[in-house]
Amino acid sequence: WKLVLLILLLCEGCGTTASESVEHNVKIVGEPGKISEILHYYELINNAILNQNQTGTGKDVRFEIGERLIQNAVHEEIDATKLATMRRRIVELAQRQSQAEGDPSVSKSAPRKRSNEESIMQQELFNDENLKNLREEVREMFNFAFDKYMSHAYPYDELKPLSCSGKNIFGPRGYALTLLDALDTFMVLGNVTGFDWAVRLVLRDVTFDVDANVSVFETNIRALGGLLSAHYMAEEALPWYRDELLALAMDLGRRLLPAFNTETGIPYGTVNLRHGVPPEETPVASTAGGGTNMLEFAALSRATGDPAYEEAARKATVAIWEKRSALNLVGNHINIKTGAWTHQDAGLGTNIDSFYEYLIKAHLLIDDEAFLRMFWVSYQSIMQHLRRGSWYMDANMHTGAVGWAVYSSLASFWPGVQAMVGDIESATESMYSIHSLWRKFGGIPEGFNLETGALHQGAEGYPLRPETVESVYYLHLATGDPIWVSMGIDALTSLQSVCRVPCGYAASKNVQTRQLEDRMDSYFLAETVKYLYLLFDPANPYRRGRHVFNTEGHPLPVRPSLSKPYAQRASAGRATPPPPPPR
Repeated sequence: WKLVLLILLLCEGCGTTASESVEHNVKIVGEPGKISEILHYYELINNAILNQNQTGTGKDVRFEIGERLIQNAVHEEIDATKLATMRRRIVELAQRQSQAEGDPSVSKSAPRKRSNEESIMQQELFNDENLKNLREEVREMFNFAFDKYMSHAYPYDELKPLSCSGKNIFGPRGYALTLLDALDTFMVLGNVTGFDWAVRLVLRDVTFDVDANVSVFETNIRALGGLLSAHYMAEEALPWYRDELLALAMDLGRRLLPAFNTETGIPYGTVNLRHGVPPEETPVASTAGGGTNMLEFAALSRATGDPAYEEAARKATVAIWEKRSALNLVGNHINIKTGAWTHQDAGLGTNIDSFYEYLIKAHLLIDDEAFLRMFWVSYQSIMQHLRRGSWYMDANMHTGAVGWAVYSSLASFWPGVQAMVGDIESATESMYSIHSLWRKFGGIPEGFNLETGALHQGAEGYPLRPETVESVYYLHLATGDPIWVSMGIDALTSLQSVCRVPCGYAASKNVQTRQLEDRMDSYFLAETVKYLYLLFDPANPYRRGRHVFNTEGHPLPVRPSLSKPYAQRASAGRATPPPPPPR
């Protein structure tokens, strides 16, 4: 797989490389009669990698090629047809080399007969046994990180893996955020026993009756989304379960609702879980914060029979949409009292990203065409005004003029959305460029300047974010192409070799220096690990189109039916679940 991914970077048009021999070998890749030269090139690359691994210094020649890819992709589109042709040649070379290594008597140039290129890749590189081993590695990753959280941080919100301690991110008390965020990952990994234990622990320990100012956005997608997802899973998997998680979710939803009581319906960014909106709270909210509520609030309304949540979320989304520019773009921040844009840059990264994601996902979840229409209008505008080659830039929402050429790692979710709606070619172009960043740094930096080819100051780190792996997963879901599995292996390898520490997985503070940071955000277990596992598990039940994943990776059942009021279901009686056993 490393071999395949390496040559994929060596597409035509990469520009001049640092080495004439590299340039020569790029040109002859796949040409008949050049097999010996190519194999020699493989040897040079492997030696370079080996030397780098042994010394910890030096520069892998692949990274120089990746840099050229990044620079060229800013100015021109990657030719998808050319990439497909190159991949066919790569498959032929890979299977020939594999055959030659297995049987010295076989000529290296003799082709092995296969039905098609995809079967070759799957049989030789990504067979069932290899995928099983990858799943087990990801399972071990989750168990290791979760155990370290429980040992060193619980009941704090998140683990600090370098100091082997914990921290609260929502008030002095917190509410065991990592536990809530990781609940449904147990089920995606097939660990019903662990899920049962974790649900009991939540019911024993978690309360939202705390005097704490919390982010409406983060609490909604992480805590509320996690509770709702786990509720639906518990209904099917736990015989003793009687809507206890739903009761917690409803309690939390009620505590979030006061934030939506504004002149426009767009919520405040912060709410106190006990006292409502703080008096000093700013009226300026991000677009993502105001428009990323529909999935969770619709699911809560339909699970409880109370329409207040869905109505509030719908009103907020529509209010933002109605303030779009003549170019059908929305800005970055908006005044929730006046509806005036306070930051007029449009983009796909920080503070906007999940607004667009929830337009299409709301349609998929509840089959409402109003959200589909909003998404489609937005999609056409994004492709016309924000796209530059295979990258997407921030631009003025009124003029379309590019503000700066800094790529935000949060925008890496976009190829996944494109795959979801069938624009595979555009998604593939973007994903190859994004992955060249991963190959260069071992993670996607928070900000990368596409003009200078350097890390953006103040955004040099990779905090274990899931967006890149998420998009790779959706592309594999849409195409079944094993090249996406190879990209997932890259991500897994980086996490294991760079970020794993004795007490968990640590974020990268600087992807260039490999300096680590004392944080393991809860989304690492909720999303990054989950999407890796799903990528390596083609038969997983959560890949079958029956769920829509919220922006925190929590699966919600598609079009959840309207239910009788929660109070009516609860009146049927509820047994108190036994406490969680020792782990």
